[in-house]
Amino acid sequence: MRFIIRRDGVEHCQPWSANTTQQIDLAFNIFFMVYFFIRFIAASDKLWFMLEMYSFVDYFTIPPSFVSIYLDRTWIGLRFLRALRLMSVPDILQYLNVLKTSSSIRLAQLCSIFIAVWLTGAGIIHLLENTGDPWWLGGNGNHTRGLENSGDPMEFENSHPLSYWTCVYFLIVTMSTVGYGDVYCHTVFGRTFLVFFLLVGLTQNISLSLDAGGITVLGIIHTTPIPTSAALAHVPKSFALHVSQQLTLTIQ
Repeated sequence: MRFIIRRDGVEHCQPWSANTTQQIDLAFNIFFMVYFFIRFIAASDKLWFMLEMYSFVDYFTIPPSFVSIYLDRTWIGLRFLRALRLMSVPDILQYLNVLKTSSSIRLAQLCSIFIAVWLTGAGIIHLLENTGDPWWLGGNGNHTRGLENSGDPMEFENSHPLSYWTCVYFLIVTMSTVGYGDVYCHTVFGRTFLVFFLLVGLTQNISLSLDAGGITVLGIIHTTPIPTSAALAHVPKSFALHVSQQLTLTIQ
């Protein structure tokens, strides 16, 4: 739903009854809310359940859908956190018996973590760049103009309109250390986040790449058949000596 809503900007005012995307989004969030309560009832440790990552994802994504009904205003906010749910895909595939070996499960986990972090980081860049810095509120160089009560979305002077897919492209190019320079962050918040994201993301990316590479190499080693001649060449000498001794005893 974020890919549809983002075409209207970060925030826009529209009656909920005339907003089809918000109605569909509300239906999905009602499902996630019911699923949240089911997981809460089934959890053995209620406190730990309330503090886990997926619970915080629900905290930041479900309430905005209900608030938008009352305010007749749509704000994307932190709904990009829903992409973190992709990290549970390997578990689902394992339950469906699609992933059977430990190496395939681990490889799927690494890929899901990378994609989830990638899409979530792109969502943060999209939000920060399209919103702008709060100290640039107003127009005509007046950075500290008072807030208006017109009901229109606030507009910051240094907001940088970017589509979500542009942010996805920008982040993957930056994480790969290529950096074409055709897209970059304009806002202070966006640049600050990008610095910390790269410090953590590049380290994690290298770790995931090494782990995935090791799994792939091991998979090739275990699945590649050994030629008969090579297999005979690797027969231990102790085994050959043992066979010869047994033959000698038999003859005697």
